[in-house]
Amino acid sequence: MLRPGARPRLEVTGEVDAALVGPEVIAAVAAAAPAGADVDLSRVTFLDARGLRLVLEALDGAGTGGPGGRVLGAVPRAVRTVADAVEVPLAPGATDA
Repeated sequence: MLRPGARPRLEVTGEVDAALVGPEVIAAVAAAAPAGADVDLSRVTFLDARGLRLVLEALDGAGTGGPGGRVLGAVPRAVRTVADAVEVPLAPGATDA
């Protein structure tokens, strides 16, 4: 769910994978938050490459050079491992779940 606001926030839950995230979803999120969105991964149980792409697109938005977003909240260990491997920016207070 993408919550609008001065700083949009994407809340992602459950398994985020190719079965759930198609190219149209990725494009819609990038278009809805062109300067990037903060992403809450605290309720994600699985993240594959397509899910990771969704997160990266949400963080960067349309690549307009805006401030970009951050990953917020307690991040499950498996998701943190993937995020760390590709250097996804985590908020200073983001902790392991």
